[in-house]
Amino acid sequence: MNSRYKELSDKAFLLHKKNHLKEAEELYNILLQINPEDANILNLYGLLCISKGESEKAVSYLSKAVILNESAYTLSNLAKAYSVQNEYDKAVSLYKKAAELNPSCDIYYSLGIALKQQHKYDEAIEAYKTAVELNPNHYSSLYNLALLYKDTGRNQSALDTANKAFEINSNDEDILILISSLHEYFKDYEQSIKYLEAAVKINPKQSVYFYNLAVLNTKIGDKEKAAQYYKASFNLKPSEKNTALALAHLYRDMYMNEESIEVLKKYLDTTPDDNEAVSLL
Repeated sequence: MNSRYKELSDKAFLLHKKNHLKEAEELYNILLQINPEDANILNLYGLLCISKGESEKAVSYLSKAVILNESAYTLSNLAKAYSVQNEYDKAVSLYKKAAELNPSCDIYYSLGIALKQQHKYDEAIEAYKTAVELNPNHYSSLYNLALLYKDTGRNQSALDTANKAFEINSNDEDILILISSLHEYFKDYEQSIKYLEAAVKINPKQSVYFYNLAVLNTKIGDKEKAAQYYKASFNLKPSEKNTALALAHLYRDMYMNEESIEVLKKYLDTTPDDNEAVSLL
């Protein structure tokens, strides 16, 4: 029975790893009928339930796994299940207990997320900082720490941390947008434009990026580039009022009245009852 049990266990794990959840679940049920106190299978089954969105079922299996084999791994998995249920008090308590057993970067990172959900921002910052101390190259911890610094008004710390994250992953759209927004806060508009343009290269379908580039170029007095970016934003989303009116006004200021009229007509095709646009036209 032992060799057969191990064979089924290995097969279930492999199916789970390949995301064949239905087949893996069938084997986990068979294995637990044979040995209902297998902490490893209970733990894996609980993780599978999380993947399927069955958080209550996950808590049940993972709680049993913790009772049979309390470890940082089983505790953090149970904490994850409680987080899915938005029971962050329980999740935080379990993550802290797991961190005492094994102070790993991943556990402190997860603790930071749970604490942030509780609006315990200072504690969340400390958790993220500990995660970074344990693994200075953990991009997600650095990014979330930078974001939380920004959200709590610590913008210089946010920029310093975001730059460290950028050194690890310079091709992530989110960090480029974050750094751009921080440079804009410090009125370093040229740097803000630089990072936002890099984000546009990664995702050229976001009309709001082009709109923000237009605003930034307006701030440094480059009307031609501003018009180009407003136009790019407008072409992606001609129903956006702010973009349409900003472009129409800018064209008028540049004595490009025909272009201004064309923009307004195109916008009014999508929103014919906009009195402000009609008046400007």
